[in-house]
Amino acid sequence: MVAVDLDGTLLNSSGRVSERTREIMGRAHRSGVLVVAATGRPRPMARWITDDLEFISYVVCHNGAQTYLPDDGRVIHTRSLDPELARTAGLAAREFAPEVSLGVEHSDDSHHLEAGVAALLPLRSETPTVVDAMEHVAGDVLKVLAHSAGHDLHEFVAALGEIMPEGVESAHAGLPFAELGPVGVSKASALDRLARDHGFDASEVVAFGDGHNDTEMLRWAGWSVAMANGDPEIREGAHEVTLTNDEDGVAAVVERFLA
Repeated sequence: MVAVDLDGTLLNSSGRVSERTREIMGRAHRSGVLVVAATGRPRPMARWITDDLEFISYVVCHNGAQTYLPDDGRVIHTRSLDPELARTAGLAAREFAPEVSLGVEHSDDSHHLEAGVAALLPLRSETPTVVDAMEHVAGDVLKVLAHSAGHDLHEFVAALGEIMPEGVESAHAGLPFAELGPVGVSKASALDRLARDHGFDASEVVAFGDGHNDTEMLRWAGWSVAMANGDPEIREGAHEVTLTNDEDGVAAVVERFLA
C-alpha cells in the first residue's frame, strides 16, 4: 500500500501530476498496489485533483476526518464532531482571540464561513459569508476553522490546543488557520482503518509527505519518505528523503520498489 500526500508531494509546484508520475503510479496500481491519497484538503478541493487520477483507489481528506471513493466521490467513512463540542471549541477560540474569524465545515461539503476564513479557503463554488459561524453549528460537523491575523499560526494552533474542551484538538493541515476537530483524527488514523480493512499491516505501507500534518502518517507507516522540499523536521524524521515534488520524487521511489 502506498499513501501519498497531495500538495507539495504528489503535485508539483504548478499543482499538477507530471506525466512521469502518472505513468509510474499507474504501473503500481495495475500491478496491484493500493494507492491512497491523503490530504488536508476538504473533499470538494481534493476532488479537483483526484477525479482525474485513475491510479488512486481511496482518498483520505479533511486530514483524516473523511475517506471517499474517487470514482464517484462517495464517502465511506466520516469522523465528525458533536455540534455542542464544536460550538464550545469555537467560542473558546473567540474568547482567547476576540478578533478571530471562524468557519464550520460539514460532512455534506457545506461551509459556513466568516469573512476572514472565507478569504483563505479557495473553494470553487462561491460560499456566502456569515456574521457568526457558531450560529450555524448543527448536524455532522467535521471541523471548526479559526484564523487570527494577530497571532503566529503555529503559536495560535498550540495555544488553542491548551484550551480546547475534552474531545477536541487543535491542528494545522496546511492552510493558514487552526482546525479544531475530534481528538485522534489524522491521516494516520484513517489510513490505519483502510489498511486493516484490506488486510495490510502498517509495516507494509510506504508513505510520502512534506508537511507537519504528515507527521503521524509518516511515523505510522513501515517506510516513510519525505520530500526534499519538505519541512526540515519531516525530513529528519523520515526513513528516506527523495527528490523534490518538481523532480518526481514520489515516482522515483515507487519505481524502485516496482523493480
